[in-house]
Amino acid sequence: MTYSLAIIGAGWYGCHIASSLSAIGMDVTVFEKNARPLYEASGNNQFRLHLGFHYPRHYNTRMQSRDGYMRFMERYPHLSISVVNNIYAVPKQNSLIDFLTYRLIMTASGIDFSEPNRHLQNRNGEG
Repeated sequence: MTYSLAIIGAGWYGCHIASSLSAIGMDVTVFEKNARPLYEASGNNQFRLHLGFHYPRHYNTRMQSRDGYMRFMERYPHLSISVVNNIYAVPKQNSLIDFLTYRLIMTASGIDFSEPNRHLQNRNGEG
């Protein structure tokens, strides 16, 4: 017996549910109020699709982002490609956090990253 289901909303979760149900043979129709899927997904998604580098001051958000990203990649590896040189910079001035503190937080979080040695400076701005 085939079931026909309607999913309201084509955000991350609506698309995931529709994909999962379609994969097991259900007839699924997705209804979205916007002209395209995922249109408002980034503003409402609790599992942001990145590793957490944007959240140095909040451990739970960093971990939620990292873990959500890992789950997404396990389920949908074909929807993402590896970025060879993804650069995240911390400004020297007008920032709520300095680079050394940022590096310490990211290292303690277990989020894998590397940094080019030629760009490292200590707190006094000396190379």
